[in-house]
Amino acid sequence: MPFKHKLSKRLALMRDAVFGLAAAVLACSPDQSISGPPRLLLTSSQPVCQQSAAVWLNSAFAPQTGSFTVQFDGTPNGAAIDGVIGLAAGAAGAYTDLAAIVRFNVAGQIDARNGGAYAAMTAIPYTAGTSYHFRLVVDVASRTYAAYVTPFGGAELPIGTGYAFRTEQSGATALANWASYTSSGTLTLCNFGLGSGIPSVSVVSVIVSPASVSVEAGWTGQLTATPEDAAGSALSGWVVTWASSAPAVATVSGSGLVTAVAAGAALITATSDGRSATSVLTVQPAPPPPGCNASSPAWLNTAFTAQTGSFTVQFDATPNGAAIDGITGLSLGATAAYTDLAVIVRFNVRGTIDARNGGAYGAATAIPYTAGTSYHFRLAVDIPTHIYAAYVTAPGGTEATIGTGLIFRSEQSTATSLANWALYSDAGNHAACNFSITSSAPPVPVASVTVSPASATVAAGGTGQLTATPKDATGTPLSGRVVTWSSSGNAVATVNDNGVVSGVVVGAATITATSEGQSGTTQVSVTASAPGQVIYYSTNFNDGTTGPLDVYAYGGGSCAASTAYVDPGSAHSMKCTIPAPGGAAALQTWFGTSKLVGTPNDPSLDQDLFEQVRFVLAPGAAAAIGGTTCGSSNSGSQFKTHKSVYGQSGSAINGWVMSEISPCSDGNIGMFSEAEMWRNNGHANPWPGTYPSLNEGTVYDVVYRYHRYTAQGCGTVAVWVNGTKVMDLACASYMGTTGGSSAGLLFWDGATYLSGGLGPLTVYTLFVQATNYPIGAATPSP
Repeated sequence: MPFKHKLSKRLALMRDAVFGLAAAVLACSPDQSISGPPRLLLTSSQPVCQQSAAVWLNSAFAPQTGSFTVQFDGTPNGAAIDGVIGLAAGAAGAYTDLAAIVRFNVAGQIDARNGGAYAAMTAIPYTAGTSYHFRLVVDVASRTYAAYVTPFGGAELPIGTGYAFRTEQSGATALANWASYTSSGTLTLCNFGLGSGIPSVSVVSVIVSPASVSVEAGWTGQLTATPEDAAGSALSGWVVTWASSAPAVATVSGSGLVTAVAAGAALITATSDGRSATSVLTVQPAPPPPGCNASSPAWLNTAFTAQTGSFTVQFDATPNGAAIDGITGLSLGATAAYTDLAVIVRFNVRGTIDARNGGAYGAATAIPYTAGTSYHFRLAVDIPTHIYAAYVTAPGGTEATIGTGLIFRSEQSTATSLANWALYSDAGNHAACNFSITSSAPPVPVASVTVSPASATVAAGGTGQLTATPKDATGTPLSGRVVTWSSSGNAVATVNDNGVVSGVVVGAATITATSEGQSGTTQVSVTASAPGQVIYYSTNFNDGTTGPLDVYAYGGGSCAASTAYVDPGSAHSMKCTIPAPGGAAALQTWFGTSKLVGTPNDPSLDQDLFEQVRFVLAPGAAAAIGGTTCGSSNSGSQFKTHKSVYGQSGSAINGWVMSEISPCSDGNIGMFSEAEMWRNNGHANPWPGTYPSLNEGTVYDVVYRYHRYTAQGCGTVAVWVNGTKVMDLACASYMGTTGGSSAGLLFWDGATYLSGGLGPLTVYTLFVQATNYPIGAATPSP
C-alpha cells in the first residue's frame, strides 16, 4: 500500500504502537528486582510533535511525588543550537523553574543539569536533523535523577546518573509539567511518555582492588572497582570514574589503569553514583643503574682514600623529580648530618642547582634542572685553603659555573682531610654514578681586588661604569672569579651586578667590589645635573621597590610581583591584570627632586629627559579587545598599556603620552602612541609590527624623550619602540607648568586601563637595568 506519512511520522507512529504494547505487557508482568536501568509502566503519551523556539513551551501532566520515568524524542534543527527540555512543578517561565533538565548545547554536545551546572559523563555530540530518544528516571523524594539518550540507530548512553535537581529546585516536592525553550535555533519534540518508575537499586558502597599496593617508579597496573548494593551484591553496568590525589606521583586513566611516576604516596579513588573508595599506592624510587647510588632520607656514605691537598671529584647525578631536595657532598668520615659535610652541591626544591658557600647555599647563575636528566659535576677542592669550585654540565651543553672560591661549610672550616662522599634527600631522590677522584692543581686564591677608576663622578640621574679585577698574591689578574657589588648609600648612588653606578641625589657613596672574601673600593661623588645635560630615567631597580613606587587599582584590577618575565639582574617583574569588561591597575613611579622644582637647578628644565619602560603583553591581550581589527563585537574596546606623565603639578600639567590600541576608534593600525602633551594633541602614531598581530609575549622596549625650552615657553616629545622612532613632535607651547610641585616628575602608569573589554588583560612590566640611552638629541627649538 502507498505510504501516507513521511519517514519521521511513520517512526513516531511505530514507536507509539510499541509503547502501547509495552504498557500492556508490563502491566501484566509480576514485580521484579532489577539492578540495571528501571523499566516503565507507561500511563500516558503525547504523539503530537511540537516545535521549541525562543518562547517557553509547557505541557502539564499529573503531579508526580515519587519515582517516575519520562521518555521523549528530540530533534535539533541546527548544528549548534541552545535548547533545553525539562521537568517543573508548574508552567516554566525561566530556566530556574526547571528541576531536571537535558540540553542540546551550543558546543554541539548533549548534557544535563547537575545542581548548579551542566555536565555529562562522556562527550555526546549531536547532529542536526537526527532524532534522539531521551529517558529520564526521576526520584522526587531524593531530588535526583538519571538521564539517558539513544541516538537514532545506536545504543543508549548515560548522560548522567545520580544528578541533583537544579539548585533553585532543591526543595521541590512534586513535578507536574514538562517544558522546553530554545534560545538559539529550534528543536522538534515528539512522543512524550510518562510512567511510574521501578526504582533502580542504588550503589551503597564501592570496593577497589587491590586496596593498597607498593610499586617502583615506572610501574603500570590495573585497579578494579566494584559497585555494591546494600546487601553487598555486585552491581553491573554502573559508571565508575577514577582520580589520583597526587598526579605527580601516580596517574590513573578512566579505566583504572595506574602509572607510577615518581617516589611518594597517592590515593587512587573510584567513584560510582556518589559513592567512593580508595586504593593506597606507594611508589618507591626506581633502583639506580648498576654501579650507581640513590639518595633517600637515610644517609648513604661511600669511603675513599683520604685527601689532604688539592684534588678533583667528578660524578654524574640524575634528579628523579622536578623539585627535589637532594645533596651530594664530601666529608671527613661517614656523614650523619648536613653539618658533617664540607663540600656540597644540591638539586634544590626551587628546581635549580646550587652549592654551599660557608654559611649559605648559592650559585653564580641560575642553573635549572629537569627530572630524569643526567648532569655531570666537577668539584675542584683545595683542602689547605678550605675552598673549592663547583661546575656542572647538562647533556649536550657546555660546562656552567656553579661557583668558584667557595668556602667549606662553616662547621667544617678547619677540616684537614676529606675521605667520604655522601648522598641524602628529604624530598624526592637522585641517583649518582661514575664517581671518580683525581689530583689537581689548587685554585689560586684571590689576594686582592682592584676597582677602577679609584674615584668617579656621576650626575644625579646619570650612570657610570666601574670595573673590578681580582688578583693573586703576586698581583696577577685572575679571570673567571665571581664579583659582587654593593653601595654604602643606595639613597645617593646604586650599583648593579655589572658594576654600573647610577647617581640618585647629590652626595657621596663608597662602592665596594668583593671576590672570594677580598674587597676593593672606589669613591663616587654624585653632582647636580647641569642645564642642557641629558638625564635618563628608567624603571631599573633590582627589586622593583627603590624610589617612590606606588600601585593603584580599581574596577577589579590588581598588581603583584611575578617571576613569569624577569630581566637579567632583576628580582621580578610586576604583573598587572584587569578583568573584563574593564577597570584599571597601574604601577607608578615618581622621579625628580621636589626641592629643586621651579629653580634653575630643576632637572626638568632645558634638558633632554629620557624615560624607558619595558613591558610584555601576556597571551590573551588581543582577545581582550576582540582582536586588532574593528568589528561589530569590539566597537567600544580599547586598552592603554602605558601612560607617561610629564611635569605633574596638581591639576596643572604639561601633559602625557598614551600608548594604546583601539581598533574601532583609531583604525586597524595596531598599537600606537598619542601625545596629549603641551599643544600637541590627538594624532595616533602606529608602532611597527603590531598589526595584525600584537606579538603577545614579546618584550616592548619603549623610550620617551621630553625637553622643555624655558626661553621659548615650549617643549618637545618623541617616542621610540624597540629602537624605531614612532613620534618626534615639534616644539609646542605649554598646557601647564611644573612650578610648585611637591612631587617632582611623575613617570609611568603601567596597564593603565581596559575599556569595553571582551576578556582579561594582563601586562608584565620589567625592571630593566638601563645603562645607556640609544637615541639622539631633542628636536631643536624654533
